[in-house]
Amino acid sequence: MITKPTTRSLDPGVFGLSTFPTEKTGYRGHLRKDAQDKEVQDDYYDAACDYAMLGEKDAAFVALARAAAAGQQVDFLKLDPDLDNVRSDPRYADLLRRIGLPQ
Repeated sequence: MITKPTTRSLDPGVFGLSTFPTEKTGYRGHLRKDAQDKEVQDDYYDAACDYAMLGEKDAAFVALARAAAAGQQVDFLKLDPDLDNVRSDPRYADLLRRIGLPQ
């Protein structure tokens, strides 16, 4: 016999979570919170990816500069699709030049 799911089966506590991350703020809110958390953890590259996906180019470039200074994952700059939103910005070419990657 197939039973109808109950609201209990949709309770985030079932999965050990207090709330779903996108429950109130949506995906954009999740990305913003993740970016802030990543910066606190000094994970500037991932924070930059989140900011780029949000379209927050200024914050993305600040985080990318910090990532480059810390030597974090700069090899992925030209390949990472999360950074597609910032590649047309002149600051992107300047960043590649400053860290010694071919444009």
